[in-house]
Amino acid sequence: MASQNMCSLRSASTSLVSTRIAVAHAFRRKDSTSKRVMRACANGRGQTTSFQIVSQARPLFRDNANDAKTESLHLGRRAMLAALSLALQATSWHIWPATAEAKTGRMPTAAEIDALELAFAKEVPKAKAPAVLRVVFHDAGPYRMATKDGGVNNSVGFELKRPESFGLARGYRPLEKIQKSLEGTAAAGISMSDLIAYGGAYAVRITGGPKFQVPLGRLDTAKEDPEGRMPSENLGPSELKAQFAAMGFTTQELVAISGAHTIGGKGFGDGFVFDNAYYSTLIQKPWLNGTTKEEKEMSQMIGLPSDKSLPEDEECLRWIKTYAVDQDAFFRDFTKAYLKMIEMGAKYA
Repeated sequence: MASQNMCSLRSASTSLVSTRIAVAHAFRRKDSTSKRVMRACANGRGQTTSFQIVSQARPLFRDNANDAKTESLHLGRRAMLAALSLALQATSWHIWPATAEAKTGRMPTAAEIDALELAFAKEVPKAKAPAVLRVVFHDAGPYRMATKDGGVNNSVGFELKRPESFGLARGYRPLEKIQKSLEGTAAAGISMSDLIAYGGAYAVRITGGPKFQVPLGRLDTAKEDPEGRMPSENLGPSELKAQFAAMGFTTQELVAISGAHTIGGKGFGDGFVFDNAYYSTLIQKPWLNGTTKEEKEMSQMIGLPSDKSLPEDEECLRWIKTYAVDQDAFFRDFTKAYLKMIEMGAKYA
């Protein structure tokens, strides 16, 4: 029986259509065990690993299978197939083909991913996702291509009292807790700079953005990066392009990576949904609206001055218009730019 069950599980990934039909039949036949299996899977979808989802469902399946006299045995088995299919969908980011490959480092093992996902699920709800994503940019921001210093190295942990780091601790402290909680797990010993890079990708994913994996193996620095290198929020497009070029970014990459401002409550759509609302808002320019003093003051609170300056540049505007109508293109180019950013200045063991 056990070997038959495992064979059924292995075939589940190619049986999505048939298992959905089986589930529909199970619900029509009012098979309680099948329903419980599906509820267990649905409750974990998008939040837990495939191992956990199937583990939740397996006891329910076993209870059903032990009763060979019930006609729901077959349906219970088919529901278990559906359970694994949902699990594969829920964790498809593990195997999602990234559009840009990491040049260095190593990819995490399945055991490390399981440990990391459990820890992040506990410490980083959607409400903290924007703050955790912000940490990545502040750690990478001081990198300079000419001098080959700065970058993703956990220097940000020494820079939390800098003016530009105001409020950054809200995203950094959960990462410290995660590192401590990983002790004794398969992911023990992962550096803070790895957690910063992984955390940004996690924040993007749980808010509905592109799903991609990041390499591990970065070494942490023991000192802060040079001051005065973070782009000011008051820069115009020419200054922004120059600052990002010094890091090694093209104008397209500048526009794509700036789309991260779509989360965080800056007025670009839902503050906890990662989508392309940032670009459509830049085209609409709602900060120019308002007739009364109060309305004008409220509209000025949308975005940063540097955000509002981007559509004033012809080259930036071209990419803004592209991403405003093509979210897939935005997700693709954001992924490439993010993977490039977390390699900047990183040193590997």
